[in-house]
Amino acid sequence: MPGYLYLLAVLPPVVAAVALVASYDALPDPMPTHWGFTGEPDSWSPKSLGTLLFGVLLGPVICVLTMGFVGLFVRVHSGSLFERGGAKSTVDAQRSWHELKVMQPLMGWYCVMLSTSMTVMMLGLNGPWGWVRGMSGWLQACGMLGILAGTVWLLVVMGRHGDAIAERFPHPDGRRRRWLIFMDIPASDRVMVDTGSGMNFTFNVATRGGRIGAAVMLLLLAATAVMFLSMAVTALF
Repeated sequence: MPGYLYLLAVLPPVVAAVALVASYDALPDPMPTHWGFTGEPDSWSPKSLGTLLFGVLLGPVICVLTMGFVGLFVRVHSGSLFERGGAKSTVDAQRSWHELKVMQPLMGWYCVMLSTSMTVMMLGLNGPWGWVRGMSGWLQACGMLGILAGTVWLLVVMGRHGDAIAERFPHPDGRRRRWLIFMDIPASDRVMVDTGSGMNFTFNVATRGGRIGAAVMLLLLAATAVMFLSMAVTALF
């Protein structure tokens, strides 16, 4: 994982933490710990810097830790691909290696987007003080839309790269990606199939059960997207 991506992911929560510490003395006691969409506080707790920082920084910190885990996973797994037992064939090893090579920076940028979006959203949820007073709804909406947009971007870009890599190093079963996150493998009657590396699984839409499972997952994803959009609109208005 490129080092500058860690810096970019850490920067938003660090700036937020400095701003929160600088404004801490101006907070009332008990302090507001949650603000409604109208910008008015609806929950309070005894004044505590730890509680304040925890509420705002938990999500972004998880994103940064996820980056470290992804980087470690890619390093360990890619190093064993060409060893005995690492892959079924040389073509599979080359395909998986290129997929991991592409995935690492993309996941890094995605975590940067999530860290920034979650910092903005959590600032809106945990208190518009001073420099952001009255902007709670806007901050929440921007954060939610950022998370949604970043997720869509990741799926689309990884899908395109995955298709390009599969053309260079084709699967022996002739599988093709469908709707970004599913597989179409006519030669297999399995409902759940691995995505090529043996680490992740998805639905095989060439089977009836796979199509049903894919439809249910797409409905859930659509419902989640609608929920985020409705929450963002509610936060604004």
